[in-house]
Amino acid sequence: MIDNYIGKWDKKRLMFQSEFVTERQIGEIKVLLPNPPEDITQILNYEEKVLANQKWKPPRIPTDKELKDLPSNERIEFIRRELDRRTNGVFFFNHGGIEYLTGKHYFYLTYWRAEGVGLPDFRDADRDFFYAWEEVEKDTQCFGLAYYTNRRQGKTMTSTSILYEFASRNKEVHCGIQSQTNKDAKNVFRKVVFSWKKMPYFWKPTDSGDKNPKEALRFEEPSTRSS
Repeated sequence: MIDNYIGKWDKKRLMFQSEFVTERQIGEIKVLLPNPPEDITQILNYEEKVLANQKWKPPRIPTDKELKDLPSNERIEFIRRELDRRTNGVFFFNHGGIEYLTGKHYFYLTYWRAEGVGLPDFRDADRDFFYAWEEVEKDTQCFGLAYYTNRRQGKTMTSTSILYEFASRNKEVHCGIQSQTNKDAKNVFRKVVFSWKKMPYFWKPTDSGDKNPKEALRFEEPSTRSS
């Protein structure tokens, strides 16, 4: 069973940072979460005083044109903020309680779009999955995670987000897709390509130049022809 305990709070007030539970048990995996910021105003949704309105709201990401039109110092500041959140995660108030999103969960909720659906919603099950995945990646003796759920739980969407996030952040790595048939794998890859196309330019490494890849998304310099 997954422990969804996030601490107790009085519905008439916000949870104190000291009440946030940092030690969690996700199935068989123990996780240790960071402490919330000492400055409570650094926790997202703090300015929303109506607790019923406190929920995860993805930040508005400017279009590529809007970003490039900004003064360079503002553009750099925004990208650095997003890089920090992608790396270290964020805290936000959720109906008075404090929630923590890992960096990969923040990336997933803010940038990973599905065709015909858009951005995913915040769900407790996804929160706990990303907590567990964080520990899996830290454990050098672990070869992966066996994740069992009902159908339509969103496993493909979360796993492809992790795949892209890792591949676009690290040098000289290969990330593959395994499925029961080649056709199924190609359908999953098509979803990766769709989300990649929706990425802002600062999360899209230089690629081989194929705007609609069918089999592989290659982050490398485009080939040039010599005369």
